[in-house]
Amino acid sequence: ASLFNEIGGNEKLEENASGFDEFEDGEYEAEIISAEWTKSKADIPMVKIEFGIAGKNVHILDYLMFGHKENDRQKVSQAVSRSVTKLRELGLERETITDYVQQLDKLEGTRLTLVLETSKSGFQNKHYENVQ
Repeated sequence: ASLFNEIGGNEKLEENASGFDEFEDGEYEAEIISAEWTKSKADIPMVKIEFGIAGKNVHILDYLMFGHKENDRQKVSQAVSRSVTKLRELGLERETITDYVQQLDKLEGTRLTLVLETSKSGFQNKHYENVQ
């Protein structure tokens, strides 16, 4: 919580949020501050993971989508599959999405190498390595 308070708590969170993802590509030593089940602005269920970066007063967010705005079966299935794969990379292994959601608090404090890599389309992908 001390790191959270250093960045100004909830008031600062909103105004800093737009700057969260503008981080240079590379590898960063990170720790999961929080992981929560929520919904996107488009009302799509998702897991929002907040990472603190070692030695920097900065947070990076990753959003694991459990749906798709077009509600196309294949796109929803791909999104869920990608998100479950990422949760498994973080050490969760469950049978149902509900089970994963109930385990999210176990991710807090997880240390890992967060790899940021911008694709040709300009989207910054986040990969998890060396999860401890």
